[in-house]
Amino acid sequence: MLAQFITGLLALLLTLFPNSLSLRASYQSRTFNTETMINMVMDAIMTEDIEALEAMMCKNIKQNVPDIRGQIRELIDSIDRDVFEFSQRFGTASYSESDRDGRRISQTGVSINIKTSVKDYYLAITWEFINNFSPDERGIRHVGISEQGQPGYIFFISATEGVARWHD
Repeated sequence: MLAQFITGLLALLLTLFPNSLSLRASYQSRTFNTETMINMVMDAIMTEDIEALEAMMCKNIKQNVPDIRGQIRELIDSIDRDVFEFSQRFGTASYSESDRDGRRISQTGVSINIKTSVKDYYLAITWEFINNFSPDERGIRHVGISEQGQPGYIFFISATEGVARWHD
């Protein structure tokens, strides 16, 4: 209940002070939740909802990956058979940096175990959840699928810059 109050208060303050970079970063970090992100991505993959996955991508991917919908379709199709179980593989990795002007970027990386009736996979995701100077850059900056026990990705989609590092 207290968390909801604080989130609501931050939203109100952002309405009053929309140019406050620190308020925007605080609000973005409070509304991001790794478990929610994992469930959203996996729900879109399991229902083959290309539009939902596209909406989760950062602006860089949307602008620089040719035929993004076709690429997302290929990512989904690289999973052989229906998914019957998924879980977070291990703890998250993170990247966060601020500059002297108060601009801030925070990203989290997570690996998900995916089990199907045929094979087991890992899904690696880097998600930008705070960008207080360019909010449309928030979202998936990298997503890749690999078969468990095999080196490398079967397929991946990645931003051209700013995966676990600063970008403008």
